[in-house]
Amino acid sequence: MFGRKKTKNIRGFRKHEIKIVNKPVYENPYFKRKQLGFILRHIKNPRRLILGLIILGVIYFFFYSNFFRIKEVEIQGNQELTYDQISSEINKVFVARRLIILPQSNLFVYNTKASEQALWDSFALEQVKIKKRLPDKIVVTLKEKIPNLTFINDGHYYYLDLEGIVTHIISPEEAKPNFPIVEDLNERKVKLKDKILPQKVIESIFDLNENFSKKTNTNIDRFLIPEVNCPKKTEPVSSEIGVPPTNSNTKVNTNLNINQNSSSVNSSKNANLNQNVNTSVTAEEKCDIVPLTQDIIIKTQENWQAFFTTVSDLSAQLERLKIFLLNRAVNKESNSNIDYIDLRFGEKIFLKELI
Repeated sequence: MFGRKKTKNIRGFRKHEIKIVNKPVYENPYFKRKQLGFILRHIKNPRRLILGLIILGVIYFFFYSNFFRIKEVEIQGNQELTYDQISSEINKVFVARRLIILPQSNLFVYNTKASEQALWDSFALEQVKIKKRLPDKIVVTLKEKIPNLTFINDGHYYYLDLEGIVTHIISPEEAKPNFPIVEDLNERKVKLKDKILPQKVIESIFDLNENFSKKTNTNIDRFLIPEVNCPKKTEPVSSEIGVPPTNSNTKVNTNLNINQNSSSVNSSKNANLNQNVNTSVTAEEKCDIVPLTQDIIIKTQENWQAFFTTVSDLSAQLERLKIFLLNRAVNKESNSNIDYIDLRFGEKIFLKELI
């Protein structure tokens, strides 16, 4: 009866309430509150804490766990190179890290380009490709340069391919017995992937290796590359490299008729053998002797030598040698006293006999 009189809302109008969204914050300038650090602020928020733990777990699983750590290296296509030689170069990349903190032993982090470059730098290859296989395997597919002959320089052994490039550094025990042996008489440093001999010289060596024994009935012990002298600056290039020593023991044969007596081999002490070339070459301080290499020496198992040149036809030189040896056989002359036979000067054959 004496209570408050209730007011009814007029139909059609709603009651509105004022909500305070931003409550006023009162701060005492003399007593400031300490603000929480970044980590504590997120720890107090459980959602952010759980999300952060999930992200850390995913990073650890994919980049640091043992599940994706490379455990197997498969190598395909190697012939002369061993598994240990190739894998040792690949393992060098494992030690390194990417972005300072990521280990390259992890499959996702592993840098295949760096490994491929390391193999290119360490071996003579024609092709190399590295692929990743989940979860912990890499496959190395390579193609080596094919070695074709054994090259000896200063007591060190190498393999060369058909282009005259060093493909492998080997020990004397690793040399294949069916490969032609080429011994270099030049003093030079030989490194992997260096071009040592012209391709024409390589082709001539294999041609002689196939036909020399058939023509002469004499087995080859090895091939020799004679010393090559670089031309001096602004001096004409001459064939002094290939001039045999002329002395009383050197004979010249200009008649190759098998029916004639071997007495037709005339001595020539003062034979003019220098063949000057009209062009001049300006040599560098360290000249490249590879393009200047044109002579090949065959050392036989009978311990005498035969000099050939790639400048003229090899088959013609072999035919002249065959006829010359037949002449000696007809006259019952032994080959045991022969020091060398030089076939590099056209129809003239130079013979040096042992004293």
